[in-house]
Order: sequence, then C-alpha cells, then structure tokens
Amino acid sequence: MRLKTWSPVYLLLFTNGLIAKLAGPISSGLTNFMVVILLFISFVILIEGERRKYLRRNALMALLLFVPGIALFLLTSGSVFLQILTVALICAGASKFVEIDSPDKGSLYRVLALSSFLFSLLYLITSFNPGFWFGLQLASTKLSVFVSELSGQRSLLSSTASGLQVSLLFLIFGACIFAATEDRSWKKLMYYFSGVVLCNVFFVVVVHPLAFRLYDLRMLLGISTMHSGHVHTGNLRFADINPMNLLVFLLLLQAVPLFFFVKEQNFLVASKNKSGKKWLPVIVSAMFIVFGMNLLFTPANSGADVKKNILIYDRGYLNWQKPVHGNYGLRSGGMFGMLPAYLETMGYNVHIDSTLIDESLTDIGVIVVINLSNKMSAAEKHLTQKFVKDGGALLVLGDHTGLGGIREPLNDLLDFIGVEFRFDSAHYLKDKWRDAFNILPGNLFYQVKDENDLGISVGASLDLSPGGAMPLLVAKYGFSDWGNAHNRESAFLGDRFYNPGELLGDIVLIAAKQFGKGKVLIFGDTSSFQNGELMQTFPFVQNVFNTLTGSMPGWMSPSRRLAGFSLLLISLIILLRFANPMRNSVSMLLVTVALAGAYAFFTWQTTHRSPPAKRAMPLVYIDSAHLNRFTHYGEEGIWALSYNLMRSDYLPFIFEEFTVEALKQSALAFVVSPAKQFAAGEIAALTDYMHEGGTLIWTVGYEEKSASTEMLDKFGFDLDNRPLGPIPASETSSGAKFYEAWPILLQSAASVDTLSSGWGYPVMVSKQVGKGKLILIADSGFLLSENIEQDEGFTKVNVEFLSDFFKSQNTNNK
Repeated sequence: MRLKTWSPVYLLLFTNGLIAKLAGPISSGLTNFMVVILLFISFVILIEGERRKYLRRNALMALLLFVPGIALFLLTSGSVFLQILTVALICAGASKFVEIDSPDKGSLYRVLALSSFLFSLLYLITSFNPGFWFGLQLASTKLSVFVSELSGQRSLLSSTASGLQVSLLFLIFGACIFAATEDRSWKKLMYYFSGVVLCNVFFVVVVHPLAFRLYDLRMLLGISTMHSGHVHTGNLRFADINPMNLLVFLLLLQAVPLFFFVKEQNFLVASKNKSGKKWLPVIVSAMFIVFGMNLLFTPANSGADVKKNILIYDRGYLNWQKPVHGNYGLRSGGMFGMLPAYLETMGYNVHIDSTLIDESLTDIGVIVVINLSNKMSAAEKHLTQKFVKDGGALLVLGDHTGLGGIREPLNDLLDFIGVEFRFDSAHYLKDKWRDAFNILPGNLFYQVKDENDLGISVGASLDLSPGGAMPLLVAKYGFSDWGNAHNRESAFLGDRFYNPGELLGDIVLIAAKQFGKGKVLIFGDTSSFQNGELMQTFPFVQNVFNTLTGSMPGWMSPSRRLAGFSLLLISLIILLRFANPMRNSVSMLLVTVALAGAYAFFTWQTTHRSPPAKRAMPLVYIDSAHLNRFTHYGEEGIWALSYNLMRSDYLPFIFEEFTVEALKQSALAFVVSPAKQFAAGEIAALTDYMHEGGTLIWTVGYEEKSASTEMLDKFGFDLDNRPLGPIPASETSSGAKFYEAWPILLQSAASVDTLSSGWGYPVMVSKQVGKGKLILIADSGFLLSENIEQDEGFTKVNVEFLSDFFKSQNTNNK
C-alpha cells in the first residue's frame, strides 16, 4: 500500500491529538487553525482518484463534506468531546463515497471514524469517571518515576504530561486497524503495541530530561531569571522550558511504528448487504447511547425543599473587610466582605457564626468553611459530618501552602471523604491559566466559557484517595510547586518554577464527593469568592450554591454515573458485535450522530448571564459583550472602578453577553470603549432602560468610536478629531484628571449638561433621556485603573470625583 493511501490515518490521528489537547498548551485559535489545515491536507489526498474520470466527482463530494464539516468543527470549538466526534462524522461520511472506486481509502476512513468514536468515549470516561481517572493518574505517576530514574532525573508526570494519553490514542487506532484487516496477524499487532510503548518510554527517559539539560545553557546565554516557563534577559524572551509542549514530539515519534504497521495491511471491503435486519442493532445501539447520556448529564433533581440559608463558619484565616473610603490601592479591597451581599442578590440568606451547634444548623442548606486555621472540636466535626450525611452540603475553600496554618485543620475536617490539601501551590506554566483547564460540561460549569469566568488564581492542588472524590476542575497544563517551610515571609511559597520531580500536569483544583444524602465540594483556591473577583465570577459562584442546595441540575450520583456508563458500554458492544462498523459506513454515521446529538442536547444550556434574584444593594451593569477595552486587573483593568462602586454601596456585575433582564434591575450601567457594534435590539433596550430611569455611562475616544457611532448619532453626539491627550485636573472644570480626552460635538444643546470640560472643550456631558440619562465621557481610559487607582497608590482627584459622582446619582427609582 502506497504512502498516499494510508497517510490520512496519521493526519486524522494527529488532528485528534491536537483537539484533545494532548500535544501541549497550544492556544485554542492556533489549535483550530492547525486542525483545519490537517483536515484539508487529508481531503487533498482523498480526492486523488485512482482513475482520472472519478477525480471531478470525488473533488465535488469531498468539498460538500469538507465545508460543512469544518464549519461544524469550528462551531463546536468550546467542546473537546464534540470536536472529536465531528472528526468521526467527517471520516464516516468520507468513507461512504470513496469506497466506491477506492476500497482501501474507504476502509481507512471507516477505521478513522471508529477510532475517533472510541477515542471520544475514552475522553468521556476519563473526564467523568473518578475511578478510571485516578487509576490512569496513579499508573502514569508510578511508571514515570520508575522509568525516568533510568535517566538519573526523577520525574513525576501525570497521564497528560507523560504522554500516556497520546499512547492510548495510538493504541486505539492500532486496534481498529487490526480489526479492519482481512489477514490479522497478532504478531504484527504486538510489535506495533511494543513500538508505541517504547516510543513513550523514550520520551520519558530521553526527550523530557534532555529538555531540562538545556537549563545549563542559560548561563552561557547570560540568562538571569526564569519564571513560569519563560526566560528573560534584557529584551530576550522565549519559551525555554514549557515541558507540555514536548508532547508534540511524542505525537510525531509514534508515527514510526504506525507507518510500519499500516503499510502492508489488506483492509476489509464495504458490506453490500442491504438486509433490514442490519438496522436493528444500529437503532438499539443509538437508543442505549441516548439513554446513557441522559443519565450522565441530566441528573434527577431530588425534589426536596431547597434550603436557601447559608452558614459561614467564621473561624479561619480570612477577613470580612470591604473597600472603604480612605483606604486605596489594589490590596485595599479586603477578602470576603462582599460575598454575603452577592449571595443575597442570588436569593440566599447568609449567616456568619463562629460556632457550630445543632440550633445554628436549623434550616441551613450549606455550611461554608474558609481557610480553617484551627481544628474543629470533635463535637463540631461530628456535627458537620452528620449534617452532610443527612442531606446537607459542605463547601470547603482553602489556599496554597497551608498559609495561616490552614492545611492540617482542613485535612482533618476532610479525612472522612479522602481529600487532602497538598503543601504546594497549583501553578500555571505560562500565560496564567489560559487554555490550561479541562472545563467539563454540566455540574458547576453552566455558563462558564473560560478561565476568566472561574477566577481561579494560585491556590493548592488537591490529593484524592482511591475511590474517593471526583475531580471537577483539572489543570491539564499546570504543576504542583512544592512549598517552602522556611519561606514564612512569603506564605511558604516555593520558587514558582517547574522543577523536575514536581507533579506535572492534571492538577486537581476542585473536587466533589457525595457522602450519604449530602454533598461536599472542595476548592483549592479562594479567589473566586473574594471581593475583587465576584463581579466577574458571580454566575460561577451562583452555580456553586445552586448545585449545593439542589436548586439546579448538575449533581451526579455514583449510581447514575455507573448506570450511564454501563448503557454506553452496552451500546458499544452491540455496535461492534452486530452492526459491523468495519464494513458499514452508515452504522458509524448514525451512532456518531446519536452520541454527538445526545451530548449536545443534554449539556448545552443557555449562555447568557443569569440576572440577580433580588437587590441587596443598588446593582451596576458593566458591559463586556462588545470587545470592550478593559481587563480585570492591571493598568487597563476595571478593578479600581469596581472598588469605587463598592465604596459607594453599589454591587457591580460584569456581563459577557448582553442581558436585558439584568440591565433592567441595574441602577447604573457602564459601556467602556466598545469595539463591537451594538445590535439594533440592544440599542433599543438601552434606550428603554434610560427612559425607565436608568443611568448609562458610556466612555469612548475618537480612535475607537466606530462601534459607538450609531448610539452617538441617536442621541445627538459626535467626537471631534482633535486629540486633547491627558488633561491635568487643574485644566478641567470638574477637577478630574483625564487620560486621553477628545472634544464632544453637540447637534443640539437641549437637555445636555456639561459635567466637565478640558481646555475649554466639553469632554464629559449628560443628556436627559426620559426619566434617566446618558452620560458620555470622551475618554476611553477615564474609567481604567491607571487613571483611578494603582497597585500601590491612587489618583486622589479622580477617586473623589467618582465618589461624589456616584453619590449624586438617584438610585432609588431603580
């Protein structure tokens, strides 16, 4: 068999490796680009007809399959599972029409379809079966220690970091190729499996340690420092050691045994049997898939009374401070003082108590323990366990390296479910946690798109015991940075570099365990619940408490999980034994569609932000749905704006999708320098919002006004192309300092007040709109942290200006 005939196998296999994030922390955009290119190459190979007269027909059919397939692939980019199944669908479709004039190619694409289908099931089992996940990690760490010692450098590698999951992918493909051949040779199969294993051993023993030998070159290059996988020296910046990127080499290396295994195979031809009896096992298999996915992803709600009362156990390394006037800077915001107010907007009643007694737990739905600094008494610990066993929920929040003496008390509390906080910090390798998480559908992650919605920073990793808790959030690309018991001044943090011997990859950040009738949820980090993050993470935090109180689906009991996986296994047995997928392309198409459709139907939820349930304080709507020019932290962040709102007794919320329901409940709404145009319906909603009494604050400069033009025109505003630049407070009528101002042009001065002018030009105006108003600030950076508060200081005139401005707004009519 010629190279051009079998090469689609490796191209599509490599594609699956990229999709499943087995090849290193490549960004999502780059991954999608590479996968599209690889699929295109495979289809170029596909349309090369054995006979010229079939070339045009094959090219047209490939195009009809390729274009919708790529579109579907890109549309499902938020789900690894669906993207793998998309590849399976493309391959099953390809096999159907190429088998007519090229049986070998048809057989190869059927192999690819079945292999991708099986690999998607492996991904599903690894993600949602704690026993299988734990066994895979245990095998990988033990084997990596044993094998790596051959090189003299001890490595502790997870199943992702060691390449074990890459090898499983290749083994699945090898097994399917073996099953699809006419003259099956067990000897060749064993040679192939041995080759895959030896490649993996070579990777752990040679490639991985060799990369770290490059550390020795940094002295020759004059490199002085290295942090989180990056080396810095003057203007020199390059990714010297990001060990997860080495996995690309393993994917390429394992092409060698694959080549020798595939090149001489004779594949089975397509079945010509059109008997209706062949459809029965396909239909039955699809039905079992649908029922199994239903059990896995739509857990039944208990129907019990939802207890909306939360008790926070106030005996830990924490404080309840809030942002207050007179205390400024990034560290002025306190820790958990705003959490009760945010929880109250979600419909919960919060009680803070330093003791646990039977009376205090009456009508309580959730006990929250944060950074427990002293062990609970035996009575309190027993009461907590009984509370959970009887149907209550326990939320435990901890942090890195046992700071404040929290590690032993927390581990003592959690010993009944087999979860421990490690003496470490769960650390990212580069670019913080970008594209590092394996975010699963369902459970806590409704409406969660990426790491920004989670608010996870650097906390502790969790150590799970066999048969214990289920990992809910895993950092595939992270490492366990050992703590330093002598580094008391810096909270016992380690060096924050990856060092060989530290656990690399698949770090558990959130875990859960069902105990009796109740639930225990453990976070290795507290950041998501702290004042500075809540305006961004409130939908996630709401999911946490809704899941714990049972007021939303998303908690999967072990029995339902077992039943769901059993049905999927039965469907697979029926498919392989009776539906003959190696000869019947249609059977693969149907079961793949059933699996993808069931997954999409049972897991896709509404993506808009849930509006607050009630108002504990005046609410503030901050738009983040229009490519707005701000980040969360840093000089171009809006943390300073949020702190100033909190000091004036407002409760800010960031919405990444335009949400009319939440807008209507807000006293103030901010649109900060949008780069994406507003739809007509969105402009109408903002207009109605102001007519009903809302105040809309809109900041934009001339250089970015294109996305704001329709809104400006509607209310008679424009910006002059006359850059005023930074305007000092002494040159403005309001006494506020501007960052990069532009003059505002008015079509009519009716109902318009100038709130601030700079050098004689209006730069901040207010226009009455119905009962409310539109406030336009012709300065894209006016509300950014650099212009208000900095990490260690603040701009006094702007802090005072915002304080007076917020107080002047009438919030009683919203």
